Amino acid sequence: MTRIVYFLMVIMTGLTLTVCNVRNNASGNHSQEPPDEPVEIIPDIIVQQLPGQLNESSGLILFRELLWTINDSGGDAALYGFDRNTGEVNQVVRIENGENDDWESLTSSQQQIFIGDFGNNWGNRRNLRIYVIDKLDIPAVGDVTLTAERIDFSYSDQVNFTFGMNNNSHDCEAFIWFRDSLFLFTKDWVTRNTKVYTLPAKQGIYKAELVDSFAVECLITGADISRNMEKLVLLGYADYVPYIWYFDGIDKGKILGGRSIKFSMIEYFGTQTEGIAFSGNDTLFISSEQSELPSRIYRYVLPGNGF
Repeated sequence: MTRIVYFLMVIMTGLTLTVCNVRNNASGNHSQEPPDEPVEIIPDIIVQQLPGQLNESSGLILFRELLWTINDSGGDAALYGFDRNTGEVNQVVRIENGENDDWESLTSSQQQIFIGDFGNNWGNRRNLRIYVIDKLDIPAVGDVTLTAERIDFSYSDQVNFTFGMNNNSHDCEAFIWFRDSLFLFTKDWVTRNTKVYTLPAKQGIYKAELVDSFAVECLITGADISRNMEKLVLLGYADYVPYIWYFDGIDKGKILGGRSIKFSMIEYFGTQTEGIAFSGNDTLFISSEQSELPSRIYRYVLPGNGF
């Protein structure tokens, strides 16, 4: 099927932004009211093509005015700080005791940066881990090699480790730090929902506990939380269309609570969006990895409460 024909089919099926009213049911999961009329967004492209060094940009955070990213499976065990306007790499942080089995996501607290090595396309990984480094150990300028602490974990409800390439419910490419805990959002190839797991944000060996789920109807690849800790965004894609889910009014016991809005970036059909980061409380930076299209950086300013 050609990309043009497929593109027309996607439009006809209405894969666009959906605004949903969300209510909690007794199980703690979320159900959705019928959607309102769809709306689309067109983020600005601010870096037309990232350097080849970053062609598999996955996670994304903002730290010391640089955007920081990682490459996914097979890349170096390194973080790259780059200029948000030019894409030029200014700083590299290498993890001396790290191995990039499948690095997929970044998140940070006020003091630390967390690197998610938990990509699990095949569904059979038993060595899921998160590397932790202190921000104060990263110099203001210049490259550095650091030794990281490590969080090792497994999913509390996973009993099936059968090989299932892109056909399992325990892949993960997104997480956030929120009030001393880490929240992981799965990339569920089977249902296209996301399940939410939590574990302590400190070195140790843990079972990630299932706390929530949500019918995102796409494959989640990134997440971030606003500086005021009141807004959450999830990034993903489905059928070659990038999506952003926005949640507000969140709290630790209801991480996907409050109002939810689904944005469609159908203008960028075919873009494989992978990383998302807040700047403050309203501006989003989005990264994509190289596919048929270049690896890019996008920017979108949330319109406030008047959606």
